Amino acid sequence: MRRPLAILVLLVAAWTPAGPAPAAPAADRHIEVVQVEGAIDPVVFDLITTTLAEAPRAGASVVILQIDSDGALDSDPAALLRSVRRSTVPVVAWVGPARSSARGIAASLVTEASVGAVSPGSTIGPRRPARLDVSSSGGRAADRARFKGQGAVEAGVADFLAPTIGDVVVQLHGRTVQTAAGEIRLSTTKVVQTDEGPRQTANQPVSFRKLSALQGVQHALTSPAMAYLLLLVGLALLVFEFYTVGIGLASLAGAACLAGAFFGFSHLPVAWWAAALIVVSAIGFAVDVQAGHLGFWTGVGVIGLLAGSLGLYGGSSLLDLAWWQVALGVVGQGVFMLSGMTVAVRNRFSLPTVGRDSMIGEVGEARTDLDPDGVVVVRGAPWRARTHRGRPVAQGGPVRVVAVDQLVLEVEPDGSGDSS
Repeated sequence: MRRPLAILVLLVAAWTPAGPAPAAPAADRHIEVVQVEGAIDPVVFDLITTTLAEAPRAGASVVILQIDSDGALDSDPAALLRSVRRSTVPVVAWVGPARSSARGIAASLVTEASVGAVSPGSTIGPRRPARLDVSSSGGRAADRARFKGQGAVEAGVADFLAPTIGDVVVQLHGRTVQTAAGEIRLSTTKVVQTDEGPRQTANQPVSFRKLSALQGVQHALTSPAMAYLLLLVGLALLVFEFYTVGIGLASLAGAACLAGAFFGFSHLPVAWWAAALIVVSAIGFAVDVQAGHLGFWTGVGVIGLLAGSLGLYGGSSLLDLAWWQVALGVVGQGVFMLSGMTVAVRNRFSLPTVGRDSMIGEVGEARTDLDPDGVVVVRGAPWRARTHRGRPVAQGGPVRVVAVDQLVLEVEPDGSGDSS
């Protein structure tokens, strides 16, 4: 009986640590600054929540949210506020630098954080709507209020005025703040001696956390103006490529622009009828570019583009395109289609001055239906062509050139292959 007992004692002794395990080295203590600029879309939402979740393990003593935002876009405001309330590391929301703003959920971040600060000239509020992609009206007067600079401090919306991040760090020193882990007394500065006397400076490194390059591109694409611009550029490049031979850089660039536009649209409250009108407007311009003159389809293009631009976005009015952006889009698209594209098409379909008469008698094939206008292929190249109204030619039918009228070939159905 003693041998099994002895073996058991030896096993227990072997598995029992001789002393306390050494503690893992603590991360370097520092202040983390998260730049919250533009709409709080999914990538900015992830940046904030991930930073707050990793802050205790990363050794952050304070997380400062540097805010200049109009609110949430395609992200959950309630989940964002929960991450702030559950943080065991003090969260400071600073609206700055000067002339920044915090609207919607961004304004609520200031009031829900452990400490709220604002720079002179910056504004906080209104807090509704919390999301830019959801339209709302009414609400409490307090939610519609807007405070600027010192007014926000006097109203109790912010705790103090701070022109810079450095001022925020200095004014945090010695404050006792509430976190999910309880009250914490902040120590953020130390006194150093300089030639001009003693001054306060941060007693720990201050690091800035930004979006990665890929996240920055995704964030930029959710801008209403950027998505709108990419849509117009993409459509214009595809129309341009339609009048060139094969698939070139223009079509690839156009496809990339449209992909970027639709990525942005996937996060924005787009009125798809308005987006469809913009697409139809590009088709309308293309029709009259082919005809070589202004006509009915030019009017369709202008009216469709204007109506589509004005009604493109729903949700908050903050997402609406500015009047100058709409004007720039309509004028730019019109000039490109009716001027630049007309010249490009004319150069492509034009005939050389020397040897023009040599085209007469040539036999070709109708690329499109000729009734009476269309496109034919002669000598392996496409040309604008016209036939007599009483003698239309179906696509693929043989044609013969009978005359040349400036930039247009006059053709007739070719019957040379008939048995008669």
